[in-house]
Amino acid sequence: MQHWVYARHNRQLKAAVAYYGLLEGMKSDIKPQDPVDFAASLTVPVLGLYA
Repeated sequence: MQHWVYARHNRQLKAAVAYYGLLEGMKSDIKPQDPVDFAASLTVPVLGLYA
């Protein structure tokens, strides 16, 4: 999940690669959104490698 959050907040990033992890179901008080909630608003490409 850290890859997705970093890609969301660092506008200087050119691209990111996420390797495994969860895309949803991890919401909490300190993480109010899952990657699927904000993926459409990303300005950099993210390659997700999941089994």
